[in-house]
Amino acid sequence: VTAAVILGNLVLAVLIGTIMASWAEQQRLLGDVLESNVQLEKTTAKLQEEKLRLDALLVRQYNLLAVLGGRSGGPGCKEAGSGSDSSPLGSKEGLTLGEQVCGGYLYPLVLRRLAA
Repeated sequence: VTAAVILGNLVLAVLIGTIMASWAEQQRLLGDVLESNVQLEKTTAKLQEEKLRLDALLVRQYNLLAVLGGRSGGPGCKEAGSGSDSSPLGSKEGLTLGEQVCGGYLYPLVLRRLAA
């Protein structure tokens, strides 16, 4: 009887030890996941900021092209397509690009600027 009780206690102790080791491993893994989430959030913010910078640069370049090329919608120029048929390139930051036909050539046209 005593040997069976000791053996039962030993099995129970091994099971409790295994459960505690699994719990400690879960806590460590959770910490790693939370740390990775913080790093991912920082990286996402940096990439979003870079995208805004590049969108603003693109708008400035197209405006410079329009100024240097003198293609600002003068006579003989018309927008390619109409409304949603012109398939403008849009972004959630407010950058919208379309196309303009002047003298048989197709030029990019900034339809709306960034709201900054």
